[in-house]
Amino acid sequence: QHTGYRSRSGPVLATLPSPFPSPDIGYQTTAWPVRVMIFIDGSWLYYSFHGRRHGNVQSRLGDGWQYSHYVAFDRLPYLISNHLHQQLLDRYQTHRFVEVVRTIVFTSARADTHKMSTR
Repeated sequence: QHTGYRSRSGPVLATLPSPFPSPDIGYQTTAWPVRVMIFIDGSWLYYSFHGRRHGNVQSRLGDGWQYSHYVAFDRLPYLISNHLHQQLLDRYQTHRFVEVVRTIVFTSARADTHKMSTR
């Protein structure tokens, strides 16, 4: 029975194939990917879309932009891993796959911000 769990005495069993090519294909420097976590400041993200500063998405695309455009958040880890892979290749001439293991969105507010504030 192939359960996806490791038995205490046997090898590690996997239910899905690895997303990374075999290390013997010749173009990856090491078999181990670079593992990264993405941290997104939710307050910065909100104000980048709807914020008070010039250069935000709303000032560039106009009011109602969210009805004519969308943000493909599910592509963010893919885009970041490809960009980091390219940077490693350009700067260090190394072929390393970049695996995004977790994406975390956080936010913060000042202690004196009223609970009913729109901020």
